[in-house]
Amino acid sequence: MQSRGKLFKALGIGALVGSFLLTMTGCDFRHGARQSQPAGEVTYYDDGAAMAPTMGPGNASVVRTNNYILEKQVSGSCAVGQTFEYYYTLVARSDLEEVTLKDYVPEGAELISSSPEATVDSNKKDFGWTVDRMYCGEVRNFSAIFKALEPGDKCSSAVVFAIPVAATCVCVGEPVLDITKCGPECVCFVGEEVTFNVWVTNKGNFPACDVVVVDKVPEGLVHSSGQTELSIPLGTLMPGETKELCLQFCVSERGEHCNVAEVHSSNAGSKKSEEACVKVCSPEVSLEKHGPTTLDLGTDAKYEVVVSNTGDVAMTGFTVTDYIPEGMVLVSAPGGTYERGMVTWYIDHLDAGQTRTFNITLCAECPGTYCNDAVLCGECNGIQMSENARVVTTIDEPACNMCE
Repeated sequence: MQSRGKLFKALGIGALVGSFLLTMTGCDFRHGARQSQPAGEVTYYDDGAAMAPTMGPGNASVVRTNNYILEKQVSGSCAVGQTFEYYYTLVARSDLEEVTLKDYVPEGAELISSSPEATVDSNKKDFGWTVDRMYCGEVRNFSAIFKALEPGDKCSSAVVFAIPVAATCVCVGEPVLDITKCGPECVCFVGEEVTFNVWVTNKGNFPACDVVVVDKVPEGLVHSSGQTELSIPLGTLMPGETKELCLQFCVSERGEHCNVAEVHSSNAGSKKSEEACVKVCSPEVSLEKHGPTTLDLGTDAKYEVVVSNTGDVAMTGFTVTDYIPEGMVLVSAPGGTYERGMVTWYIDHLDAGQTRTFNITLCAECPGTYCNDAVLCGECNGIQMSENARVVTTIDEPACNMCE
């Protein structure tokens, strides 16, 4: 025992919060081998229990302190040449650091193995385990197997050195904001109302405070408030929470209008959304008419009617009508239908950027000034469309009845 006391001093009594000696007898036991938890396994112990964890049959000794509980147990009796085993259960009753469990090989025995593997001194007598940290309620199991070399009582003492620490924890979280924005998927037209959707999500593990979405209204879109920059407070976003905004605008101009939203927070910084765009189309068409401004009486007046789709969408179901002025007669109008002084052409389909040309030939019966009008009519995306074109032709020489 005196040698063990010297060992305690050598290990540093200044850092020693508590050390307790457990003396075990390794032979002449009346109980069989015990079953234990896997050595080194970390579990947690209910400190409200009256005793240390039950370790099974065998000779056992228990030490309790304010900081830990140590139980040491030995397997049943054995013969020379057979093995016996020590089992240790260490329970932390407070947070501990630099925890050391030490024991020594009994006289007349040799250490065969240990679990977890122990540190053995050079004299091959002292062995033990070191744990950097144990938390309150944590349980550690250790074991050592010995071979009996000679008869007699095989005794050893286990001692624990540990530094109790007052440990506190604070959870430091981080709010992480993400913003997504998308525009309408369909093609829109001038005068229509479009909706942009904005989703703000806190992907972090801490509340995001004072969250505000700022949206700058692009040219070509108008908000009902008349403001060119919208500021929408969302308050606090909890971890995993998502808030959605629906922003509505009226389309005022043709073209592609792109919008970016930003989210700001007092503790999560700022982030911009990806660009969300809307394509605004306009059904537009032009009608032109070309022809002579002056002609001699008896000469055919040849006119050309040109229809162009200058918009962004296809035109369907349009009609072009040429009104023959009084005093002129129809000579030809390829592809057209004549009825009651009018020639009509039908346009089933005309893609954006395409042009169709129609020809009509007239002859004046008498000299004078004649106004030849053409009219384009139709509907596109619910919008009624109409265009007019006119050519004024003067017929010279006052001879009559020269047109057959």
